[in-house]
Amino acid sequence: MGARRDGTPIASGSSRRWALRASEGLRIFREGGEALVFNPLSWQTHYLNETALRVLDALTSGPRPLEDLVAAALEGSAPADAHWRSQVLLLLEELERMGLVVRADE
Repeated sequence: MGARRDGTPIASGSSRRWALRASEGLRIFREGGEALVFNPLSWQTHYLNETALRVLDALTSGPRPLEDLVAAALEGSAPADAHWRSQVLLLLEELERMGLVVRADE
């Protein structure tokens, strides 16, 4: 089990589901594997790297559990172990702070 940036522990979260917060009106401007994402709820634009964009793309078809999002982030490049689950969970928490995703099971 890892820790969040504020030092609180990260639970496994394998049953937690995540969803796009504002799929309607969300604008994604792609360039290579990266993107600028405009959030119509906050009127903010965010830069996403390739990994974050893969996770966001996976959510466009609906809420997904953490394990599906880890697989999307890794695209088969590494085994989905506890380290990668904690890294993707940190990424999801950052996307949540940006207002792009929400926890679908709360």
